[in-house]
Amino acid sequence: MMKPPFNKIWSEKDESELEEKHIPIVEVNENEGVEIYVKVGEKMHPSEPGHFIQWIEIIDGEVPIEKVCLSPMSKSEAIFYLKDMPDNLKVRIFCNLHGAWEYKEE
Repeated sequence: MMKPPFNKIWSEKDESELEEKHIPIVEVNENEGVEIYVKVGEKMHPSEPGHFIQWIEIIDGEVPIEKVCLSPMSKSEAIFYLKDMPDNLKVRIFCNLHGAWEYKEE
């Protein structure tokens, strides 16, 4: 499993908590095609009407490949099935309270 950098924090005090709940955690399995599993946060991000992940998107470089929209009733995770592995994989998520966060394969 690859540990991504976090995109933004609001204060030093909140750094750990925000990072734990917002960084996209990515697992890639390559068999016949590619399966990309994304969960939001080391500790699963909450999903409730006032605080939830609105979408999870996979990108190749700067080209969007696929996006899953979520609701407050959804778990903060998604699975993407692709024919081939992207050359420059990025995963972006958007929290309705804390904005966009990105994982970039290095």
